[in-house]
Amino acid sequence: MSGLVPRYKPKLPPYLSFPIGADAIGNALKDIPQLSSLKLVFYPNPIPSATKFRQVVELGEPHLVLSARFERWEKRPSISDEWQEYLDGRSSSFPTTMM
Repeated sequence: MSGLVPRYKPKLPPYLSFPIGADAIGNALKDIPQLSSLKLVFYPNPIPSATKFRQVVELGEPHLVLSARFERWEKRPSISDEWQEYLDGRSSSFPTTMM
């Protein structure tokens, strides 16, 4: 077992199956230092429309099987440089613009 546990893995309709599992993905990524911070999510439809995806599958057309993306979620609100300098103590002038 790779230690990479899916955060979400839905039940698929009978005409589909997942082409690769968490163990195979985890084993392929086992040597990267960020492995413990990765989140694995399976989706039943790789395109927004489930109906369109079913048509693609039934016609035997090529379709997405695996994708990866980087999502960065800032933990604080976005503020202007002027406010950031003030809050960091690098400026003694109170900003005149709103955050």
